[in-house]
Amino acid sequence: MKRFYPILTTLSTLPLAAYCLVRRDLRAGVMDRFLPRAVETARTGSGPRLWVHAASAGEVALGNYFMEIYRREQPSAEFLLTTNTASGLSAAAKGPWSATRRFPFDAHFALARLFASFAPTALVLVEQELWPGLLEMARTRGVPAAVVNARLPERSISRYRELDRRFDGILSHPIYLTRNDADLANLAQAGVPVARMIVHGEMKVDAMADRLAMLGLSRLNEPIVLAISTHRGEETVLLDALGRLRVDYPEARLIIAPRHARRASHVARLAARYGFAATLAGEGGRDSWQWADVVVEDRFGRMAEWLSMASVAFVGGSLVPRGGHNVCEPILAGVPALVGPHHANWEGWVRILDEANGLSVVENAADVARVAAFVFDQPQEIRIALHRARSYVKLSLGATARNVAAVRRLEAGGDPFATEDG
Repeated sequence: MKRFYPILTTLSTLPLAAYCLVRRDLRAGVMDRFLPRAVETARTGSGPRLWVHAASAGEVALGNYFMEIYRREQPSAEFLLTTNTASGLSAAAKGPWSATRRFPFDAHFALARLFASFAPTALVLVEQELWPGLLEMARTRGVPAAVVNARLPERSISRYRELDRRFDGILSHPIYLTRNDADLANLAQAGVPVARMIVHGEMKVDAMADRLAMLGLSRLNEPIVLAISTHRGEETVLLDALGRLRVDYPEARLIIAPRHARRASHVARLAARYGFAATLAGEGGRDSWQWADVVVEDRFGRMAEWLSMASVAFVGGSLVPRGGHNVCEPILAGVPALVGPHHANWEGWVRILDEANGLSVVENAADVARVAAFVFDQPQEIRIALHRARSYVKLSLGATARNVAAVRRLEAGGDPFATEDG
């Protein structure tokens, strides 16, 4: 069966290639994905060479942070970063990678060019980037693999179980450094041996903790709702909620950070149609925000600053079926969180934080306005209630260092799950 893998993975890329050719925004990168350019790096010594693959901008930012910690421990290491999107490549520019590439189609002939030219000593996949062709080539070439911040939503279990069956237990090749027990349990149901997994915590908590510490801003005593990583269809609900809030809280304001910054101008125009004074965060700076009812973030990497101002935070991708985004960040910043019913990507954390009274599940504008009003009315009580939820999130602090240590041991041929004292 294994001798047919090159054919199977190549055939499986044809529908994706056709889709990319049809989509104008994806067409430009098709040839780079079929025939990726060879990787030329310094090769200054015999240090580790890590191929890190991350889906898009958010995952690349996590990869940047992982690489920074790894470089502190191993300055001679070289890194190849591959990503699926143009926004991912833009985010990669913030990290001193040895080389960056669009992720090639998951086919033998395309992957072989990168394996041959970069010669990775380890493969690091961020969160859920489990490509069968990539994993099979790593397994065939004896390249160890690790999935950092590993996650698997419950809805994806059957699909990955089938992938594992078709590719002769391919999911058993990497080790999995998971975010929490729920992700570990889901991966086990998909066919990953428990012996290949360990819970190390949520890496995004480390990155946000560092940014909050650098800012050191005190919280504003104003009724501000922050909407994080929103998608099309969610902003109308939030603007409706702001209108409801302003009946009793005329000073209430809304800060919206769309998941994709290119939508910022559209969201600002939408807010204006609702009758609100709206501005883009990048126009005029912080002083200009004071007159606005709605501020729309059109830049990347400013979430810690907004969290330092907010009274309550809605986490997007959850009122529409996108699986939700990071619910830990607001809790770590001391901000109660709201999330919609579509939070499959964060189901474990939502359950923990809901039970700890740090998070509320909302379904519509009335719910958002009701919970936000409760927070505005009882800020001290909310702060006390958040203490327990924050303590759970803080257990993840150090997850990145734990993952770096495990990958270093794996790359060196040791036991990745060994403790420092053996």
